[in-house]
Amino acid sequence: MIRKPITVIQKELLTDGLSNGALLFMGFVSTFYKKTMLGTAIAGGLLIIMIMSLLLKKVKSDPWDEMTMAFYNEARRITLNTICIIIAIAGLLLLIMKKEIIISSNLIFVILGFVGLFQTITYIWIEHKNSVILEA
Repeated sequence: MIRKPITVIQKELLTDGLSNGALLFMGFVSTFYKKTMLGTAIAGGLLIIMIMSLLLKKVKSDPWDEMTMAFYNEARRITLNTICIIIAIAGLLLLIMKKEIIISSNLIFVILGFVGLFQTITYIWIEHKNSVILEA
């Protein structure tokens, strides 16, 4: 029985989507469940999910063609521009309000998870949008 390879989008959701979603959720969990047994158990489960998603990178999938690379690079460009705009606005607001923020590990997990999920969702949106145009 020959298994059909999964699509690039499915692989992106299984690997990057799972690991970045786990990072985001781990940031939220570590914010609300500090040093409790429940928080430790949830963080351990999320760590296992992240490791499993990295192991899923070995799953056979369709090869990346030039269009896939172009769509992925466009998603990365959109993500980087969005991050730059958000950081500029946040810096301006903090300057105006004369406030400071403390960057903790919880915040780093939330930011990394959000950025990774945003890039994955943007890539899937671009791929879907362009595949509908190409089919028409």
